[in-house]
Amino acid sequence: MLSCPQRMHARRRTLADLALTDIRSPDYVRCGLPATNCTPFEDGRRGMLELLQIAVDRKADFVLLLEDDLRFNRHIGLNIEWWINAVGARSGDNFLGSLYRPSLVGRFKYWHVSGRFISASPALVTGSQALLLSSATALKVLKEWDTASGPHDRRLYSISGRDREVIYHSPSLVQHAEEPSTWSGPCHRANDFNPTWRAPGERS
Repeated sequence: MLSCPQRMHARRRTLADLALTDIRSPDYVRCGLPATNCTPFEDGRRGMLELLQIAVDRKADFVLLLEDDLRFNRHIGLNIEWWINAVGARSGDNFLGSLYRPSLVGRFKYWHVSGRFISASPALVTGSQALLLSSATALKVLKEWDTASGPHDRRLYSISGRDREVIYHSPSLVQHAEEPSTWSGPCHRANDFNPTWRAPGERS
């Protein structure tokens, strides 16, 4: 989970909501330290690199990157496991998926892969509310970080998207909480968030 000290209250609410789901609390919460002349974009980039490095060092098969202002589907852990199997994702393959589809990108073209998956060109998407990465993609992003530009979410999409499109889970499994943006960005929500949706045929 990417956060910062001044967002303690938002982070606490997000962690409390996550505790009501079937998923464990994040292994690591990266809280950026205040720095002189450091912009939110710069701190986000540093924080993202740190989280990815920790995941690679721990040899995680998949990494769930979260922002600190979210509300969660109650079966998110089970649904993620089902999704990984359903799309045939493997830790050694390049895979980047999002559990959140913001309403502000609704004007772009999306291509339905199936009833539960939506794919889009990485050039058309933004945001890092809840991203699922394979270990191979985490390592790829770390190695090629300086070959891309812009904020951390755009770099993630640009580097991983050189080989494939970004895949969204449908419905969204997280919702953007109504918290002030750290960088004064536009407010957005997921129109298809479902707090109780459960993968077909799965039991808790």
